[in-house]
Amino acid sequence: MFLEEKIKLDSQVSDQEIRAYYEEHKEDEFTNPISGETVSLSSVRENIRNFLVMEKQRAAFDIYMEQLFNRYVVRFAQESSAEEELTQKKTPEIPSKPQPTE
Repeated sequence: MFLEEKIKLDSQVSDQEIRAYYEEHKEDEFTNPISGETVSLSSVRENIRNFLVMEKQRAAFDIYMEQLFNRYVVRFAQESSAEEELTQKKTPEIPSKPQPTE
């Protein structure tokens, strides 16, 4: 819950940011190269808002994770030993059949 709230606070997008993104990318993203017709800001405003929110959320999460890695010691298990451990736990022991006696 804490992380979700923190990221939500850090990822709000203003109308100015939407307008700035639109103006910066008008030629390459919002103008038809053949007809030269430009899509209006009002018709793409929510798409831009969603994109910018997603970018801010990703950045906020990355910053948060970097802070955690800097604050705490993180150790990763060696891949081969972790796999061996899983194999040992998952492989059931099969009893051998008794050998016939003569």
